[in-house]
Amino acid sequence: MTVKVCLSVVSHGHREHLSALMGDLTAHKLELEEVRVLANIPEELSGLGPLVNGRVVINYNNTPIGFGSNHNNNLAESNADYFLIINPDVRLTSNPIPELLAIFEADPSVGLVAPRVIASDGCFEDSIRRFPSLIDLFKKALGNDQGAIALKPEENADVPWVAGMFMLVRRDVFNALGGFDERFYLYYEDVDLCARIHLAGYKVRVSGKTTVIHNAQRDSRRKLKFMIWHLKSMARYFLKYGFTGRLNAQL
Repeated sequence: MTVKVCLSVVSHGHREHLSALMGDLTAHKLELEEVRVLANIPEELSGLGPLVNGRVVINYNNTPIGFGSNHNNNLAESNADYFLIINPDVRLTSNPIPELLAIFEADPSVGLVAPRVIASDGCFEDSIRRFPSLIDLFKKALGNDQGAIALKPEENADVPWVAGMFMLVRRDVFNALGGFDERFYLYYEDVDLCARIHLAGYKVRVSGKTTVIHNAQRDSRRKLKFMIWHLKSMARYFLKYGFTGRLNAQL
């Protein structure tokens, strides 16, 4: 039986990034049931379809909405077996899908799999972390330990949470959890999804054999609006799960 994967990507004025990503999907021959693109603000995205070997669906929002809401809406009509949630500023140097699907096939208790993420400067990003606590935030403010988890080369590991720029998640798990919690407008929705996957009895796993490149924007460090969204989402997370990072002890 052929396993079906639906890719979901949201653009917020990212046509240039999208064009590069679409080219990667074709160049590395990713077998996708569907590529669903959702424009969160008005922009011209016609012409992207021919860049991909497969069905491309492009939709447009009337008004901008948050990260989780966008992906929930974008995936609502998909019946694929797996959802690939990806940022438009991700680049691929190979096809990561077969290796990631093999992890699901070998262990039905895995709910979400992600590759290791490399920044544009060639260094590994801190995309794999412990669940946050207030102590972690103080350490981060002081420039010390920020909760990142280091993996050995080519190691597959069960982890607390992974950043949302590239997530391959089982559709049945995603739908059973109601998708992303849309109360997180931007930031921490990936932490929350991984937390709920763990609490539902599934694992979050990282494949050390697969990597993708992420050209991070880091808008929360440069723009006040994004910083406010970040702080609001952080507060919502702590109110939902507590301030001690207790989820780490349950893994």
